[in-house]
Amino acid sequence: MSPLRKVIGFLIAALIGIPILFATIIAVGVTNSVVTPEVMSDLPREIIAELPSTIDELYTALETDENIDDEKTKIIIESMKKTQMTPGKIMKESGIFEWLRGELSESIKQFGEVLRGERSPDPILLNMKPLKDAILHDSITTYLKSVIKNLPECDDMDIEQWKRIAFTNDWSDGFDLDEFPSCRPAGLEITDDLIKMFQLRAVEEMPEDVEILDEWIDLPRGWNFTKTISAVTYTLFIFPALFIFLGALIAATSKASFFRWSGITTMIGGLLAYGLASLLENIIPISEFSFRYDFAHSVSSRFEELVILKVGNLTEMFLNSLFAPASKLGGTVAIVGLILFALSFLLNDEKKAVVE
Repeated sequence: MSPLRKVIGFLIAALIGIPILFATIIAVGVTNSVVTPEVMSDLPREIIAELPSTIDELYTALETDENIDDEKTKIIIESMKKTQMTPGKIMKESGIFEWLRGELSESIKQFGEVLRGERSPDPILLNMKPLKDAILHDSITTYLKSVIKNLPECDDMDIEQWKRIAFTNDWSDGFDLDEFPSCRPAGLEITDDLIKMFQLRAVEEMPEDVEILDEWIDLPRGWNFTKTISAVTYTLFIFPALFIFLGALIAATSKASFFRWSGITTMIGGLLAYGLASLLENIIPISEFSFRYDFAHSVSSRFEELVILKVGNLTEMFLNSLFAPASKLGGTVAIVGLILFALSFLLNDEKKAVVE
């Protein structure tokens, strides 16, 4: 009967207990990390701080890339080169980056404070007006005007397409930048008013503010949402504990073997979760993955690799914060399993001492 019990106990522990423990550790770790102040407010500000240099590095790589295959892309890049202005600098001067660092970061911070019970659950509004003003800024007008003026002249077909898109009063009637000809219509003066019209269209449907936290969400005042979520998620460990306990109880023939079975099972589940979370957190850089982008047919693989690298670096900042708690939790569970395993030998020693 003992071998059969061991087989049944092993199957319960290996096929049910360990997978559920592994999934619980990852789920609890990731859930707790998402609602931490670091992820809710600090991390977005860190990513936003990286954007200006990232955009300029990508532009520099594109500017010096001699292997651009798409003709339209090549024409636009050549026109952008002649302006002697970088997109990152324009976004700084216009106030777009300032809006990201100010309004967006502050709204995210306030949302995190509500979740932690540090702020009353009043509606949180993201002020979009500074962003609209930034898009309408004169620096963007000057930049777009310079880019268009540096484009080659249009042929007759492109002139009609240019005018149809530029002067339509209906958004649904073809105002699509992808279809915009990469040329300048001869005889048409590129004025500030014309460029402003494009900018106004870009912000026409943009609201003055966006609700991040709606007023209908009824959160109790002073209620720490993050601690509540953390407490609730930790109760999920009851389920893997039950199956591990059941498997060890069936397979064990003594107290010592019960602790040994429980310890080994717990240790394996913790180490598996620790290994995966650590892998995603530190060892595997997303920037090294060979992703393919839609624009790969337009530019050389060298520029594509740089985009993957820079976007991957930003992604890694998020993944590091996301999986660090799961990694620590997996390590903690593995240590608990090791303690249980060590206790089994103490029980064996006590048994031997009684026999002697």
